Amino acid sequence: MERRCVVIPVIERPNGMIMTPSSTEGGFFPRVIVEGQIRYSRLVIEGEDQVWGPTLAEAQERAAEQNAAWGLTSDDVLQILIGWQVARDQDDAGIS
Repeated sequence: MERRCVVIPVIERPNGMIMTPSSTEGGFFPRVIVEGQIRYSRLVIEGEDQVWGPTLAEAQERAAEQNAAWGLTSDDVLQILIGWQVARDQDDAGIS
């Protein structure tokens, strides 16, 4: 079974500007990333998109709690994210 983790995407631009593409009114959409897959999805529980927050720090804390509940360490999450990025890079380069 492929491992999955929850993240709150944050993009930091070279000029120092921080963007949170998953933000919405009331918080942030947590994203589920599956190891080795290119795409990600919103976290849906009982048919409802989850919105965590209201602050980015609170949303990220909740993501860490969810990952821990799934038995993941911070190193596990990092490895899943690296695998996800490698799969994306390979797809972008047309490597199968």
